[in-house]
Amino acid sequence: MASDPNTETPVLKLPYLLAAQAQKHVTHNEALRQLDCLVQASAKDRNRSEPPVSPNEGDCHIVSPVATGGWAGQDNAIAAFQDGAWVFHLPQEGWRIWMESETALLVWSNDAWTDAAQDTTIENADVLGVNTTADSTNRLSVKSDATLLSHDDITPGSGDHRVAINKAASARTSSLVFQNAFSGRAEFGLLGDDDWSVKVSANGSSWNTAMNIDGSSGLTSFPHGLSASGSLTCVNPEEGEYPTRLNLPDGLSQSQGTLPFGYPGYGGVLTLNITANRCFQWFVDGTSGRFFVRVNHISQPDSNSDWSNWSALWGEAHQGAGTGMVTDRVPVETLSALTPASAVSAMAGAIRLAQNATGGPVLVFSDGSNWLRSTDRTIVD
Repeated sequence: MASDPNTETPVLKLPYLLAAQAQKHVTHNEALRQLDCLVQASAKDRNRSEPPVSPNEGDCHIVSPVATGGWAGQDNAIAAFQDGAWVFHLPQEGWRIWMESETALLVWSNDAWTDAAQDTTIENADVLGVNTTADSTNRLSVKSDATLLSHDDITPGSGDHRVAINKAASARTSSLVFQNAFSGRAEFGLLGDDDWSVKVSANGSSWNTAMNIDGSSGLTSFPHGLSASGSLTCVNPEEGEYPTRLNLPDGLSQSQGTLPFGYPGYGGVLTLNITANRCFQWFVDGTSGRFFVRVNHISQPDSNSDWSNWSALWGEAHQGAGTGMVTDRVPVETLSALTPASAVSAMAGAIRLAQNATGGPVLVFSDGSNWLRSTDRTIVD
């Protein structure tokens, strides 16, 4: 109902004192009662369709949307019991009232009473801090024991939930960093390129890339090696695809032993710890394509002296008619390498070709103590 600008205020509908008006105190007191109800407004409830039986002076209620009895036709109005009668105030857009039964602040918006907290929106805020202070670098800052991001079951949504971290260009970084006392210890994401990488640090300043997944091929590499306490299985992801590949560090260092004569050792070494003092290594030479193995029955692989000599399981691959064929070859050694110590480490039954033995190359075998000629069982010289 539109107000009369000559007799009352436009918002709260407070009556004006008019010129030559008799009993001005009546009009003034009516305005005070309206102010008493509407300023710092507080209502007991909002679910009543009819007035309570024994109201107290000054009680306020919000009339339910389907009112009956003494409140009929006053849907959603603020009902105040004053001077023994009900006085009604129709809410205007933006009016607020404290709801005692819900301990919540309500706001009249779009022809309905709603929770003022739910009506609050944050748009284009420069910074937002939750239980802490945000700044120009960390524009969103949260200090909490936990943070929950959940799918939308209110609207409702699709049931999915995705978090996107975007960067401006391939050479930039989009990642998650894990810290200890605000010092970085681990980071994963797109770190300066479009490959997915994992980095770790012991001090927050020096970082090692532990794993990298190529963005183009999907090939996974471990630049600093791979340690597995359980089984490690490589399978074909789908029929018709190539087997899963495991990239190993290039090169064979001196601490890992010397390959048989003639093979410089460019390739990858994989070590498997079977038990606390049982180790197994294999090596594929990147130059020749030959495959070597050796075992350690005494210690962990830190001590090279405890390893057996490298043994070639197969040799060069010869291509022909679309198929590959490999030829077995006995490891070739010089006399300087065929020492009693190497016979012990190679273990009884190991076979070598002594290429510079007296009288010419000859097959030799280890009896566990020495290298013996296969021809007459004498110690090779």
